Amino acid sequence: MLFAVLAMSFSGIASAVTLSFSAPDGRVEAGSGMKATLSLPLPTTKPIELSVKSSHPSVATVPSRVTIAQRSSRVAFTINTAKGLSSDTTVTITVDTVPSNPKVPPVKGTLRVLREAQVSSITFEPAQVTSGQAATGKVALSRAAAVGGVSVPLQSPDASILRLPASVSVPAGSTFTNFKVIAPTVTQPRNIAVQAPLGGIVPFGVLRVEPAPLEITALMLPAEVVSEGPAGQGRITLNRPVNTTFSDPITLSSDNANVTVNASVVGRSGNTVITFPITVRNIPAGAPSVPFKIRANLGTSIKSATSNAVGRQVVVDRIAVPPTQSVVSGQDPKEGQVYLNIASLEPIVVLLTSSSPNLEVPATVKVPANQIMATFPVIGTGLATGAPSVTAALGARLEGGTQRTVNVSVRSPDALVARVEAPATILSDGPPQSGRVTLEGPSQSVTSVALRSNFQQLSVPTSVAIPAGQTVGTFALSASGLAEGMRPISATISASTPVPGSAVRTATVSVTAPPPSITIRELTFSPAGPLSAPSSTTGTVTLSAPAPAGGTSVFIGVVQGHSFTSVSPNSVTVAAGATTARFQVNVTTDIRSDASGTPMDAGLGCISTRIGAQTGVRACISVGK
Repeated sequence: MLFAVLAMSFSGIASAVTLSFSAPDGRVEAGSGMKATLSLPLPTTKPIELSVKSSHPSVATVPSRVTIAQRSSRVAFTINTAKGLSSDTTVTITVDTVPSNPKVPPVKGTLRVLREAQVSSITFEPAQVTSGQAATGKVALSRAAAVGGVSVPLQSPDASILRLPASVSVPAGSTFTNFKVIAPTVTQPRNIAVQAPLGGIVPFGVLRVEPAPLEITALMLPAEVVSEGPAGQGRITLNRPVNTTFSDPITLSSDNANVTVNASVVGRSGNTVITFPITVRNIPAGAPSVPFKIRANLGTSIKSATSNAVGRQVVVDRIAVPPTQSVVSGQDPKEGQVYLNIASLEPIVVLLTSSSPNLEVPATVKVPANQIMATFPVIGTGLATGAPSVTAALGARLEGGTQRTVNVSVRSPDALVARVEAPATILSDGPPQSGRVTLEGPSQSVTSVALRSNFQQLSVPTSVAIPAGQTVGTFALSASGLAEGMRPISATISASTPVPGSAVRTATVSVTAPPPSITIRELTFSPAGPLSAPSSTTGTVTLSAPAPAGGTSVFIGVVQGHSFTSVSPNSVTVAAGATTARFQVNVTTDIRSDASGTPMDAGLGCISTRIGAQTGVRACISVGK
């Protein structure tokens, strides 16, 4: 080791303090680390703190201070060197005692930090290989590597096909290192360059790769081919892509007369896989499978594979619950259908399964001879109203055959409206009142009931939500827009759930108008009668208070004596601020009984007046011929 020695007096004894480095020759590669050790001749009686300095801190960095522990005689620290030096650099490391500590004489050591090495050459052995073969690459340096070694990056313009290590390391003391590569698959001869950019120089080496001879690496056949069924597909895999328009013909042969393949096939340029059809004929349905072998030849490359020819088999083709693959729990069974791929001369028993207890099917169903389809009942059960739907797998298979399945949704019964109730009457522009919807039974989820009114002035919400587990929901209804004194109007409220075909429940509400604020006080005639026909009299209607702005309409009608008494007009308007209005009563000469039409000598004509729907005021006059 390189070290520095100074005479000193330590604990009263003349001794030496040494500073040593892990580099045997004092050389270290730029960018590498090195260990330094300060050693005393005797253990210390107390900790000693030391300062550490580098003559070139930008080249070699050291800790500013280190401490020799109590009862220890040495301390180690790391020296780190920088990369990118333009030339080799000598660095002096100095270790001295921090003031106030027991004095240890200063000690120095010298390092040589080497600039980045350069690659002198890259070679391969062998220099020419075939696709898939291995070659050894050799990276040589212009000098021996120092402590820390030299990491050499590797690159290639053909990195997409040639797998290289990102870098290789030349160990300390050596001038070269080796690495392994596997020649990539090529279809044409190719020179592949490998570069080693280091120290500003980018040397390169060349590996010559030749395509491997075209060979069959694998021949694969389907597990079985069905007689009279779709052709099976054979698959030939080549060791590399075809590098011409077509490969040489690959001959095919079968050892079974009932199994047919093409006499030969060729590979197209760039392909590594060739497929070919395999057909089977004359194997009776239900007969034991017949093994067969296919052989493929390409020059000296020969591959063979075996498979089985089977007779046409009856299997379950599909299973369904049309049209929506769903049933409702608790309702009448729906029709399930199972289909075979072909008809059989004998009845075929199909095994049925359900993955859920909420979907019930029989254990078996029999498909009649010469038929491909049979039906069976499918029942949903066990779900309460409003419960979440359950998805069940409905399966069908033959004994020992492959099972076909379909997912069937089992839905809970839908909540239905039992009745809708509303108050018998509701006053227009009066306070809102409550209606009530009752379900036939509780639901496990919220039930939305749609509401509708057939009368625009009767307002109801579009829907009412009935909470889960309950059967009754309430809603507000109100009326507006009817003029004072109008006759009551009958309106219908409808309630239903969005279930196809469910009943719509209704309730009838009488919408009444507000009573008039002004009434008729009296009805008089002038002359008052008796009258002789033909004649007329003037009727006067008197209100209980002056008419409001816009006036008040009074309806007039004959309630007795229609055959000989009439009024004109049928309504009059009491002007705003007035209390009276007049109309004409006409009496004809043909006085007859209203009921029988019999002529009468005298009669009584009665006139009625009303405002809106209020009870009218009535008065009569006596009439004679």
